[in-house]
Amino acid sequence: MLDYSAIPDQKDHHHLGTRINIATRSAHTKLNRSLLLRLPLALPPKATTPSVYVTGLVHVAPIYIAFESKWRDIVNWEPTTDEEEVKTASIEQLLDDVSLDNENENSEGDDGRPKTSPHMHSILKHLNLPVLERSARLKADIRSITGWTEAEVDEQIRQAAERGELGKFISHIKRSINEHPHVLLAYAWVLYMALFAGGRFIRGSLENAGAEFWDTTCEPVLPSRTPCNKPGPASPTSPQNQKPLSICNFGPLSFFRFAGPQDGEDLKVEFKKRLLDSESRFSTKELDDIVYEATHIFDYMNSLVAQLDAVF
Repeated sequence: MLDYSAIPDQKDHHHLGTRINIATRSAHTKLNRSLLLRLPLALPPKATTPSVYVTGLVHVAPIYIAFESKWRDIVNWEPTTDEEEVKTASIEQLLDDVSLDNENENSEGDDGRPKTSPHMHSILKHLNLPVLERSARLKADIRSITGWTEAEVDEQIRQAAERGELGKFISHIKRSINEHPHVLLAYAWVLYMALFAGGRFIRGSLENAGAEFWDTTCEPVLPSRTPCNKPGPASPTSPQNQKPLSICNFGPLSFFRFAGPQDGEDLKVEFKKRLLDSESRFSTKELDDIVYEATHIFDYMNSLVAQLDAVF
């Protein structure tokens, strides 16, 4: 059985986001310190090209791609008539009896998508904000920095997703979401909200590297040592060229930027509001599952830092 003893009790009247923050505080602090200590290694004067930074992007991209693609699968699925007739109360009772450490051989439908009840489908569809998605932006930034084709970017991301601790993490993401789709909210909270916190500082540091740095051709990207081409202009449909998202004066950093004049602050508020409004629709067990999954995310992220340390 899983040990939920470290998870703040819902009886303490903390909202879900606060419970996640409390449960992950130690691991979160460790990760922040690790990233801040290593950030200078990717920037001038320590780095003369963006190759270290793009290596990091290639290893971060599979994480966002894994959970965002699962979420899209769920949102795009529509319950059948028979499924819509299932009583919500019965579904919630069944979910209460399931724990994250139970293996579920029927966790995927025939099409490979997570099996989701109509009740959970409704919640996750309401909470999904496509404008928050980062997968396409990560790929566009990698392509802009390296000069790789779309196929080459996809291949580098695929290879990274199969190696070491990252490979274990990606397998865990897919398995956990297939078995318990509600844990998607752990990934959304941790990985999106981070971009509005420490991500703002990291973005500022990257912007300060200057245009000359970002225009420099990368050294071969580790660990595959794949050579780069001279960076060229992004395609007209890429996030970098969609105003007001243009970041040509700051480098290929669309991963850290959001649509609209508020640069995502309005999206953050909207997501938090929807999450707060939806909390009562989750069972106690489901809320505990989400908090517990968040602790896994930070553990895997800290392991990924160690994996990248070994690369360099």
